[in-house]
Amino acid sequence: MKNSYIKEVDIVRSFKTRSSCGFNKTEIARVVKSMPNIHQDRFHDALMGSIGDLDDKGNFVIPRRDVEKAVICGIKNENILWEELS
Repeated sequence: MKNSYIKEVDIVRSFKTRSSCGFNKTEIARVVKSMPNIHQDRFHDALMGSIGDLDDKGNFVIPRRDVEKAVICGIKNENILWEELS
């Protein structure tokens, strides 16, 4: 059985970001907007444990893998487990 979140994870994986380090807040907003079935509270709660980085211009970015995990939590309407945090 195919997981219900595969399409959304593919969107994150193929999304062209400005930084190779990950997503900035504008890019995250665009990703979430493209997913009408995502539970935004679960998505944002999952990102709360993410440890980001600064790109070469000093902008805060969140790693792609953390955005993928947050998308899965948002689609499944589940909380992220502490073991899954970066």
